[in-house]
This record gives sequence, structure tokens and C-alpha cells, in this order.
Amino acid sequence: MKKLVPNFLTIMLWLIPALSISQTVINQPIFASFEDGTIDPFDRHLDTMNGTFQIETNSDKTGINTSDKCLKFTCTSGGAGWWGKIFMTTNSAYTIQQNTTAHRYLHFFAYTTNATKTAEIQIKDAAGNIVIKPQYTLSQANVWEEVIIDLGSSFSGTIGEIYIAPCLDWGGGLSTGDIYMVDQFMLSDIAGTYYNNPVLSTFEDGFTSPFDLSIDGGNLSTNTNPLTDGINNSAKCLYGDYPGGSDWWHKVKLEAKSTMVIIPASENHKYLHFLCMRDIPNEVYIEIQNKAGQQIYVKHFTPALTNTWEEIVLDLTQSENNLGGITDQNIGKIWVYPSAGGGPVSHNKFDQFVLSDSKDPIGYVKTVNNIDDFDGTSYVAKLNLQNENSTATVVANPLSGSSYNSTANSLKYEITTSGDWWQSLQMYMNGYIKAGNPESYLHFMMYNPGGSNFTVVLTNVQGEEKSVDFTVTNSTSWQDYIIDLDALELTNITAINFRISAANTYYIDEIVVNSSVTSRTLGTVSGTDNVTKNAVNIYSTNGIAHISAPNLNSVHVYTVSGILVAQNTGSTSAQFKLVKGIYIIKSELSDGTISTSTIKL
Repeated sequence: MKKLVPNFLTIMLWLIPALSISQTVINQPIFASFEDGTIDPFDRHLDTMNGTFQIETNSDKTGINTSDKCLKFTCTSGGAGWWGKIFMTTNSAYTIQQNTTAHRYLHFFAYTTNATKTAEIQIKDAAGNIVIKPQYTLSQANVWEEVIIDLGSSFSGTIGEIYIAPCLDWGGGLSTGDIYMVDQFMLSDIAGTYYNNPVLSTFEDGFTSPFDLSIDGGNLSTNTNPLTDGINNSAKCLYGDYPGGSDWWHKVKLEAKSTMVIIPASENHKYLHFLCMRDIPNEVYIEIQNKAGQQIYVKHFTPALTNTWEEIVLDLTQSENNLGGITDQNIGKIWVYPSAGGGPVSHNKFDQFVLSDSKDPIGYVKTVNNIDDFDGTSYVAKLNLQNENSTATVVANPLSGSSYNSTANSLKYEITTSGDWWQSLQMYMNGYIKAGNPESYLHFMMYNPGGSNFTVVLTNVQGEEKSVDFTVTNSTSWQDYIIDLDALELTNITAINFRISAANTYYIDEIVVNSSVTSRTLGTVSGTDNVTKNAVNIYSTNGIAHISAPNLNSVHVYTVSGILVAQNTGSTSAQFKLVKGIYIIKSELSDGTISTSTIKL
């Protein structure tokens, strides 16, 4: 790395010119990478140098520059001395200016087959004024090196021209066949190497992390991954142990090395993914600062699982405390407080810190088919009972002779004392369930002999919850309940919570995600004689009442005072946007069967 500090005589004030409407302002830190096959925002030419000057494939991606394309000069006739120059001039369609006033350092990669020559770079502003023209010498031949130029504290304005004179020797210029390549022109707020790999840290052997690692109040080490059969099969991970208990000031610290500035590889890389494993379920607090030490993101979250890997995904544009997040920022520090509110002795493990343009987890994915049938096939990692007066056990199917559900076993959820409305049976997934058209329907069967209504709450990997209320219309047989995940705008599910407060016994079975909107209980019935009001599926989401049945003829919606507020005929499904309240749903099937039920929005 070459850091060039100009003297004060070479620093000039950059003036910001008036922009025409036709100009595109480039103020991203990386303003020229040549990956798209064009040299925009520059026009290029040579001065007294014989050769080719064009975008070509990067011939050496084994070092610090792994990009596919670069700008390459190949000398075809020797003798060009100090007056031979490579010119890159901002064309009329573009204006290059600072992203922030702190971006005073110009970075670029350079490569030469002749490392004995001293080079000069000259920067001009849009008005043609010279801002700086320092010299540098690459230390090695046939290796990409990063050149970093301090433009000075008074740097404020635009870039109009960059020229590089590869050879300042009076005794002779470049030789025929010599190559000089440049790439990745960028502005930075630090005299250090830009790190823009989406993978920030994996803690594997041989991986060069951009972070310095430390811990406050505990012990930190990189060690063998103790659980490789789940969503994390990497060999190594980061161990953080607190032998005397932990509190909010104890933190695991990932801090960018002094010579590095971490910036997202894409403007869409706004999601931070990482894996964690904890032995206590305490609330966790995460804080992110930029290189200047300014807090840009904070978030409290509570991992759902213990003693198993869980993927956390943070939207870095949605911070608590009204902070700006990652937009137009770099990452300087990631601090994780494993016990935000204080706690006992804890052991924490972290892995796979990655920036991504997707909020969907990158861990193990379940796309369709069985989530849990309680006969051996399960994608549920953990059951959690929020009501202390409840139990959940796998038992023999109480209605094993049912044509709807003849499987051997089911889950028996028994509540002996009624609890609060929010108490639930929570099912946490092994990784997450990927949902999307056409596999966008979550089915589960329930036998509800007490007839108590219930709510299903689905949680995604960002901690967002979507709830669906169900009204029980039959308590004597297995019923198939359906949730349209597309309607809920859920693309991933990490937990299914059956929120039931009434003291009763509930049997749950055959939880799947598939492409069928049709009730499975109907699909196994032959003839129309068995088609009853039990076939009608009714639930609500976000103020919308959903009613469906394969042989639905009409639906009428009334207030509790008997006023008709909505109706639909001639369709097997209906959706009604209603104000919050309690409604009576009157459903008529094609065989004349009429049923009524209530729904609360």
C-alpha cells in the first residue's frame, strides 16, 4: 500500500461547478470499476505513448484485486519517458464529487510488469485546476498494489481529470510489451484499504478478517464449530464466554482494522446476516458504528433458540432511535452485547457475518412439504410453552380412523388453567421455511374437541409477526386450516405460534406448506353427502376477512346487530376489507348447506 501525502503548495480548493440537467452526479465511493465493460464516467486517451489502452479481463485475480475487468495499457513501442501519460477525463455526461466531506483519500489499484519506474498522478478539478500531482513507485512487478493519495483537508469539490505518467525516468521509458493496469477508483474517509467483500467474517482457517476481535469482561477465541448438522456446517466459529455473568456493558467487538474501511459491495447490501448460538435466552443488543466512531445502527432482539444455531438478519436501514443506518455509510465497528439486561454466566458463539441484498436467510432452507407430521418427519427445532399450566406431548392420533387424518401420531397440547391472550404454543423452525408462489399455503390440521377459537401467529426472520384468527365451526373431527402466506406478505417463517388461552385439549398434526388452496379434509371425502359446513375455511389478516370452500355458493357478512355489510355470490372464495370489530359470517354451499360463524378483526 502506498500512501502519498502532498505538501501544502499542491493542495488547491476544489470548486463545485453548476450542473446541467443532462449530467449524472456520481458520488458513490467507488466511482469507476470498469466491470460493465465501459470506462464511464471517463473519456480516455494517451499522450506520446504508443500502445493500446482499453478495458480488458483482469489477468491476475489472485491478489487484492479480484474484479473481472480493468483498464489496461500495453506498450507497443518503447521510448516514452516522463512526458508519456494515461489520461482519464470526466466526460460531459458525468460529474464526480465527494459522497461526504470526509472522503479526502483517493484509492485505486495499479499493476505493472516493470516496477523500476517512478510514476506520477495528477488530479484536476472540473475547471481544469490542478489539485495535486504526487509521485509513487510500485514496489513489485506483476502484483496488484493499492495506491492511496491524501487529497488534503481542503479537498472539496469534483474530479475533472486523472492522468498517470507511468514512467518519469529520463534515461528511458517503458519497453515494448510492458503493461500498466489500473482499476477500482474510489474515494474514502480513511487512508486505508477498502474492504467490500460481502462476507465480513467466517472465522475459518486462512480467512483474513477485516476485523480486530476482542471482548469486554470475558474470554474470546476462534474454535471448532460444536454443531455442524444444522444450518451452520462451517469448521470454525467465534466463542465468547462470560465466566462471571454478563451485563449490558459486556460486549463482543468486531472492529475494522486501522488500515481498512468496510463498505457494502453494493448499494443494495443493506441486510446484515450472522449466526448465533446461545445457552440462555436473554435479550441481545447490537450496535454498529462507522469508521469515524459515529453510531449508525442499534437493535434489540431476543434469539428464539438455545444451544442451536440461529440466523439473525438485521435491516440496517431500519434502526432503533431514528438513526440513519448503513445508507451512504461504512462499517467501522459491530458490537454485540449478549445480555442486554444483565444475566447469569453465558456462553455465546457467532459465525458467518455477511452483508446481503436479501432479507431471506442464507442458512438451511425448507421450501415445501412436511414441516411436522409427528410420525418422525419434523422440521421443528424446538417447542416452547408460554403458559406454565400447559403441556405438549406426542400421542397416538385420537381419531386414527378418520378419513381426514389417519396418521399414527399427533401433538397433544393441553391447557389445564386458562392463561393470558398472548400465551401460546411456539414452534421454532430448524432454519426457516421459504415460502413463495406457488408454494404459499400453510396447512395444519387440528382436532379441537373444546371448540375454542384460536389465533396463529407467524414470525419471520426479521422478528415481524403476522396473525390469523380462526373461528372453530366443528369440534368433532379433524379440520384442515389454511393460511395464505402471500396475502400476509411472508417470504420466510421461523416460528409458528398457536395462541390459545382457553383451558382445553387441542390436537395438532400434518403441518405443511404447499401450492394447494383446497382443504385436505375435503380432498379425502368421496361424494357430496359428507360435505358439510365444516368445509368452510374462515380467517382474517390485516383487517381482511377470508372465506373459502371448494363448493362455496354465497357469503353474507353481518354486524352483531344484524346489518348486512358485505356479500359475494358465485365464487369459491371471498375477501372483505372490514373495519375492526366482530362479524357474523353466513356461508351457503352448493348443496344448500348453510353455516354461520363469528370472526373478530
